[in-house]
Amino acid sequence: SYPVALGPLGIQDKSGFDIGQIEQGRSKSADGTIANTTYKKVNVLFSNETPGLQISVTPNPLPSNSIGILKYTINTAQKRYWGNTTYTADLICNGIKVKKKIAVNCIIIDNFSNYSTAQTKNAPLILEEHSTDELGQISRGSITNSIFEMQNIGLSTLIIRKAEANEKAVKLTFPKSIKPGAKFNVTAKINTAGMSAGEKVFTILLITNSPDRPLVNMFITCNLK
Repeated sequence: SYPVALGPLGIQDKSGFDIGQIEQGRSKSADGTIANTTYKKVNVLFSNETPGLQISVTPNPLPSNSIGILKYTINTAQKRYWGNTTYTADLICNGIKVKKKIAVNCIIIDNFSNYSTAQTKNAPLILEEHSTDELGQISRGSITNSIFEMQNIGLSTLIIRKAEANEKAVKLTFPKSIKPGAKFNVTAKINTAGMSAGEKVFTILLITNSPDRPLVNMFITCNLK
């Protein structure tokens, strides 16, 4: 049940722990489980935490062949990040630093809790011509572009806080500020060098200051030959 080794400890998912969405400036807490997979008790310490991360394990020391509760809190007010963000900490077990860090993942979005009715009514809003671009068959090793045509149909300036793709081979170009009524493009340049053949799906995530659409997802599909 705990196949991912962190020194003498084990966790269930290689990506770490997931705390979900957090609004900018707020804190969120959650907990998960971590196992001592050895026949000795393990004293656990954490160090070099990403600013804003608090993490602890109970009980501590963690008895042999037992499961403990890992409690973690992310306070986004400590340092400003946007979108998919991973908070990490070094794990020290019985005085020995484990090579792999422990990770807590989240998605940080804008905070609209203090918006007035007028601000919400006059807020920016994204309209997409399409949210999926089907490129069809393309040759492995080629470089291709995918263009998403969009418009700010709201009544105030649209700000793209962050744009990110699920693959490092996808480079994004986009304006950071878009006036009301203005059209704009988000362009994805895909370098397929080194990719395996077959069906591919690339995802793009925009973090915006639009209360109705703080997260905008787009998809690119292709078949590499």
